[in-house]
Amino acid sequence: MNFIKIKNYIRIKVLKIIYIKKFNKVFKVKKYIKKNIKYIINLYKNIYNKIYFIINNNNKKKSLIKLINKKINKIKYNFFFQYEDKKIIKYILYYKLKYKKKFNIYKKDNIIFLYDLYKKTKINYKNNIKIIKKYLIKWKIKRINLINLIIIEMAITEYFILNKLNINIIINEYIIITNIYSNNKSIKFINGILNNIFKKKNIYGK
Repeated sequence: MNFIKIKNYIRIKVLKIIYIKKFNKVFKVKKYIKKNIKYIINLYKNIYNKIYFIINNNNKKKSLIKLINKKINKIKYNFFFQYEDKKIIKYILYYKLKYKKKFNIYKKDNIIFLYDLYKKTKINYKNNIKIIKKYLIKWKIKRINLINLIIIEMAITEYFILNKLNINIIINEYIIITNIYSNNKSIKFINGILNNIFKKKNIYGK
């Protein structure tokens, strides 16, 4: 079963919020997040209870992964339930049922990270674009796909503004996200430009 890390789940949420906000100025970020949280938690609880009942009331051993997939795949995508929501619910259901581990994807630290990454990426848009332009080789910024551009902006913000110190981890996480939305050329491009930018320690005074 393909899972998604909690941090990457949040990064993808931020990516989508920034993307929507570019085209929809009346889009209310806080309102969307609150409704999304409520929807996902209710969905998770409902599916968890159904699977828990099946496991404890059936003599035949059933594959946990198959049970989870069967329940999740029935749910249709909508504004508050998308690709990343599906992956994260699978993740927390599996570990909760298999290992009895507790996961709170919307705990305080994660919500702070979500809002910080969104706000700081938005606030530092002009500075981030200047940095990207500086390190583009034989490219014009207009040629960069919007999703790819936002991914680069977010990675720069996370490293230089939010002071996430491990360069390799940040690049790897954003490459995983790029792989979801783009092609191999985009992965090579984003990997190259982020490596070039992160080599310079004096950006934003870091």
